[in-house]
Amino acid sequence: DTPDQVVENLRAAVAELNTFNYRRSLAEDFTFAPTASALIREPIWTGWDRRQEERYFSALAAAAAEGGSLQLFDQALVAVTPQRYTFDAGYLLTAPHRRPVVPTAVQGRLRFVIDQGPDGLWRIQQWTDREIGDNPSWSDLKAAFAK
Repeated sequence: DTPDQVVENLRAAVAELNTFNYRRSLAEDFTFAPTASALIREPIWTGWDRRQEERYFSALAAAAAEGGSLQLFDQALVAVTPQRYTFDAGYLLTAPHRRPVVPTAVQGRLRFVIDQGPDGLWRIQQWTDREIGDNPSWSDLKAAFAK
């Protein structure tokens, strides 16, 4: 297990809508910071942790017509310490689901803080989402499926 494999595992989990592998990518003390506009629009973000993240992804997987796609671009994986890395990338997430008022494609920039746990495995400890222009973001998708 390496930091870049955590990112690949998350991409594969999205493609397969595999809730077990998605969960395995997240640290026990996982935190998520939504985009600024999602933070203003939605009151759900206070206390967003691994449990809420798992609930959103399970709801998305249940509503999906087929697997999704996560494209990452302009990627940078940087060692902060031997046990902590940051990963920054632009993303385009396609999630074909059956909810007509929720976008099936979202885009933005993400930043992961990936830590190595005492067991030697790497997991996403912090996730920050940033919007690009007026496009719907991953935060918007999470908010729609967390309700």
